[in-house]
Amino acid sequence: LLADDGSIYIHLDPRMSHYVKIMTDEIFGKDRFLNELIWVYEGREMTKTKYNEKHDCILFYSKSNNYVFNYKEILEPLKESSRKALSKFVDEEGKYYIIRYQNGGFAPKEIEGKTYRQYVPDGVPARDWFFTDYARKDERVNYPTQKPEGLLDKILRASSNENDLIIDCFAGSGTTAAVAEKLGRRWIMCDFGKHAIYTMQKRLLEIAESKKLGED
Repeated sequence: LLADDGSIYIHLDPRMSHYVKIMTDEIFGKDRFLNELIWVYEGREMTKTKYNEKHDCILFYSKSNNYVFNYKEILEPLKESSRKALSKFVDEEGKYYIIRYQNGGFAPKEIEGKTYRQYVPDGVPARDWFFTDYARKDERVNYPTQKPEGLLDKILRASSNENDLIIDCFAGSGTTAAVAEKLGRRWIMCDFGKHAIYTMQKRLLEIAESKKLGED
């Protein structure tokens, strides 16, 4: 079912991720494994007999070399100290930069053929670990395994474009559909639990109603 330029994200806890990776390596090929993403989250930390479990794993595979990855959509903020360090000069368009020698190191001034300008970047390319808070109060639907929209927003922005088709075969609370709808993606959601289906239906109807009110 996966498009040639498509990707799959498989969310697991550390107890199962290694077993499933062996299977997905066989299905997609070891060369199609791109990342093991580490999702760090908040929560009560009451365990005193071992380290508190504060992360899950997300295996990231693509079907081919021609996969979508919009890294500019998920840039992480540049530290203010780094921004200041890279803002020594300003060009005619008001953009800040530093001067570097071609072979490395900072230069006090420009020397034709020996230096270049390094401009302040918009952000830092995303790392393979990230933190999200719990689902915001306005997102909560009282579903036990609900994921925060920020997690799915990051994934969908990176690996899909507007009007692309997203499928979630374990849709649960419907977070994937909710985020896909807000980002202008098409979607198919699957789940065999009645509670999941009713929760998704209510959630998506509320999003549709909110959009309608916004247009009015």
